[in-house]
Amino acid sequence: MSEGRKLPMAGEPANGHSVAEEPAADEVRSWRLVTTLGIAGALAGLAIVLVFGWAEPKIKAHRAAALRAAVQEVLGGPESYATLFVVDGALAMEIPAGSDSASFDQVYLGYDAQGRSMGFAIAGEQP
Repeated sequence: MSEGRKLPMAGEPANGHSVAEEPAADEVRSWRLVTTLGIAGALAGLAIVLVFGWAEPKIKAHRAAALRAAVQEVLGGPESYATLFVVDGALAMEIPAGSDSASFDQVYLGYDAQGRSMGFAIAGEQP
């Protein structure tokens, strides 16, 4: 074997001169990928916000109707009912100023046609 001769390596021409590698024609630039992902993410986020804005009032109305039906069923069809709040272990007609009503337990006091109390209903959590 002659020691002066060098075998060509992969990516080198047979004459021994190296050739600069050029990017393939179908290679996508990273900024285009980032831009595409950014636009897709923004559109998906916008879709989520729009659907949530459309659905939230409907969800709240359904929950309120389901609660009214449950109170009617538990109290045996009261003529009316009042919502009381558990504040510091006691029942109160109103919550403290600046508080959110959702942070207090609620008790529903049912009244018959003569205005007498029929009983209490308390919303429970699912097991």
